[in-house]
Amino acid sequence: MIAVDLATLQHVPIALNGTWGETLATTADGRLLIAQSHQIDVVSPIVAPKVAFVNPPDGSAVPLPFAEMTVSFDQDMLAGYGLDAGSVLYLANYTLVKSTGEPVALKGATYDVGTRTVRLSFDPLEFGDYTLTVGEHLKSIQDAELGSAFTSDFTAITDLSALVTIEFSAVRSSRADGTVSYDVKVTNISDADILAPLTLVLDPAQYFLGQPAGATFEGGGLWYINLGEALADGRLAPGQSTTVQTVTIGNSALQHLSIGHGVFAVPAANRAPVIDSAPVTTAIAGQAYSYQLAARDPDGNPFTYLLLDGVEGMGLSNTGLLTWSPTVDSPAQVSVVLRAYDNRGSYATQAYAIQVDGGNQAPVVQELPEELRVREGENFAVGLAAFDPDGDYLQYFADQLPAGASLNAQTGLLQWTPGWGQAGTYEGVVLGVTDGVNTVARTLTLLVVPTNQAPSLAPVADRVVREGDPIRIRLRASDAEGDALTFFSALLPGGAFLDPNTGAFEWTPSFTQAGTYVIPFLVSDGINTTEISTTFRVANANGAPVFDELGPFRLLENQPLFFRAFAFDPDNPGFVPQDRKADASLTPLDGTAPTVSYAVENLPQGASFDAVTGIFGWTPGYTQAGHYTVRFTATDTGDGLTPAVTVRDVVIDIVNANRAPVVPTPVNQSVNRGEVLEIPVEVSDPDGDPLTWSVYLSRQPTAGGPAVDTTPIELTALGGLATFVKT
Repeated sequence: MIAVDLATLQHVPIALNGTWGETLATTADGRLLIAQSHQIDVVSPIVAPKVAFVNPPDGSAVPLPFAEMTVSFDQDMLAGYGLDAGSVLYLANYTLVKSTGEPVALKGATYDVGTRTVRLSFDPLEFGDYTLTVGEHLKSIQDAELGSAFTSDFTAITDLSALVTIEFSAVRSSRADGTVSYDVKVTNISDADILAPLTLVLDPAQYFLGQPAGATFEGGGLWYINLGEALADGRLAPGQSTTVQTVTIGNSALQHLSIGHGVFAVPAANRAPVIDSAPVTTAIAGQAYSYQLAARDPDGNPFTYLLLDGVEGMGLSNTGLLTWSPTVDSPAQVSVVLRAYDNRGSYATQAYAIQVDGGNQAPVVQELPEELRVREGENFAVGLAAFDPDGDYLQYFADQLPAGASLNAQTGLLQWTPGWGQAGTYEGVVLGVTDGVNTVARTLTLLVVPTNQAPSLAPVADRVVREGDPIRIRLRASDAEGDALTFFSALLPGGAFLDPNTGAFEWTPSFTQAGTYVIPFLVSDGINTTEISTTFRVANANGAPVFDELGPFRLLENQPLFFRAFAFDPDNPGFVPQDRKADASLTPLDGTAPTVSYAVENLPQGASFDAVTGIFGWTPGYTQAGHYTVRFTATDTGDGLTPAVTVRDVVIDIVNANRAPVVPTPVNQSVNRGEVLEIPVEVSDPDGDPLTWSVYLSRQPTAGGPAVDTTPIELTALGGLATFVKT
């Protein structure tokens, strides 16, 4: 199909590689579908993409913990490299900001082509209000930008079940509509306000088939009911209770109800604890290490201590005392992360490093580039060079490797040949090394650039054939980019043909081609070439002799006829027939020895046939007119198999030849005047046909005599100057 600009008559093909168009159809979104012989081409209008929906939806409340969200689009989006400004994988195209103005760091983005959905990941959120913004520079695969930014708000709520009491009353059931109802009242027993949205969470027993009325399902088998309408001013003060709210659960299956309940909401503003102490950053192997963590809470709330990160053997008491007994096998540098949590979930963090004198030193590892580029189909290798100052044995490891990549744990060499279709950005690839105590890792991004894929060529099964059997194979190839393909082979056997355009291979092995042939078949898209090989085992077969085209012959009696009744032996193509020399001996052989013997039947009288040279000779007599069929038989030696026989009948038609009468040549005679001269003439016909006579006499002038009339005069028996009488 060709699209034509009616104003300029410029045109461009928009549906290629089909054989003919069959059907045209349009869709509600403006696409044109073109059905061809083996494909459907889709012509779509280029329009700006839109955000179809997000999860969590705009204005919703999502329970914590929460560490990822999705954005879905209405059309296929550009999923280029991670640094492509228009790509849905470019993190700078998204911002997630808390209502306090604090941005949330996005850790990664993945794109599902099938659902047109981007999944954004981040560290678990704290409770509060958040706004997601999708930038206007995102592009579709048609290079159309989003055009305007998209925003969506949601609230992260946390489990406050320990800060409230839930009272149930007035439990009742209705057989008429198959429901169970009860009233719920929530009371704030903490010393701080609880803010809306206030959500009642229902956790039914496994296999429960019912569903609460007015509830939403957010996954994980939990149902959520909004109790925010039961709050007068959007907050639940300490000691305050919500108005009673009725919960109705459909239970048409009359199952036993076993449902857990909880309350999620946003706690009132709370200041995080403050850590005042400075850490002890040195230690000595073989000596005890201790550090007293000192923290306070500005709101006067109780708090507890947590050792978030450390090494084996390190402990933190309820009073904040950190203790540890380092040894010579301890790492020379230890990372420690401590936290102080208040009873509302706010926390302060202190992170530091301890230098251990006499500890085991970490391996020294070279830096790696942040990004490495590799092309599809090309072998790629990168090594992690490291040595250990203590001489410890090193073991290498890797994480987040792409499919097909491998790491040598002894040498630290990463090898990978990206397959076709693996183009893209692979972030967070980790290469590391450990000495058994310390671990050092490097993180890099692999950018796989798409390349022109080599065409695919379907294998051709090996074959066993006989000499003389025709072979026809259609090579099947395809190219991912739709490039024109050319078929060829550099090692075709004699007589074989491979069509470069269609891939049709044809070969009829001759009767001298018994053997094994490994034939390479290649296909090229002009850039890359794919090769396969097929083995053909050609079994010996005896080809029957083949006579030259002989007759039919038509000739007259007494007309000589010579021809060679030669039968070609396909198993002996190098044979050249011999001839007889004048002395009846044979000419020397010019080729191979003869492998065909001849016999003749119905040989006419007077004819001859030389069974060595194959020469038939005959000059039919004047009495041999008629129809003759001479049969020649050629028998080969069998080429190691059963001899083959070929018979050829040659038709010879002899046409009767009419010979002229025989008239003797007259001699000169003289006669005197007045005398009578009689000249007898005897005439005969070789074929015995009846004769008709005509005799003429003409005068001839004499030397010195007068002129005479030389006009011939027919002689008859009636008289005149002379008479002729037939006896």
